[in-house]
Amino acid sequence: MEELKIIKKIQAWEKALFWELYEKYVDEIYKFVYLKTTNVEISQDLVSETFFSALQNIWNFDTDKDSANFRAWLYKIAYNKVINFYKIKDRETEISDILDLPCEENFSCDIDNKDTLKNILCYLNTLTKKERDVIIYRIWYDLSFSEISEILGLSLDNCKKISSRTLKKISANFLSFLFIFLIF
Repeated sequence: MEELKIIKKIQAWEKALFWELYEKYVDEIYKFVYLKTTNVEISQDLVSETFFSALQNIWNFDTDKDSANFRAWLYKIAYNKVINFYKIKDRETEISDILDLPCEENFSCDIDNKDTLKNILCYLNTLTKKERDVIIYRIWYDLSFSEISEILGLSLDNCKKISSRTLKKISANFLSFLFIFLIF
């Protein structure tokens, strides 16, 4: 894999090549962090910290392992930065903060998006943290099960089981859940 060759060169003190990895993943990691913080400035800071930490610790990344996956390693760093941020701030994200996402088209689009997002977030809050994380990483970020298992520290089989069971639960319950929101 080309990416592992780049990492090996970076580990051999060709640090300028890290820019290629940064360019490849910065937008993806930013979206991941922003969804967790819903704040532009905080997200930018955490993404900067993520890539700085990755560069500082690139020598710890084992390119010789068969399961070497830089993308998952980077997500794990970002995940830990977000966790640490909330530990330090000792606060939780409010749903009302998340609902301030902008819609560039028009006012009615903005209202529709907020209502839909509110319904989805309410439903996601009925899931356990593990279920929610696995589904969000799998569907929203299109991560593989092996990447998710590495990020969350779960076995590959456990990730697959959680995903399968949660998707069954969602398909069984989501329509009735949305119906309740439409009535009220």
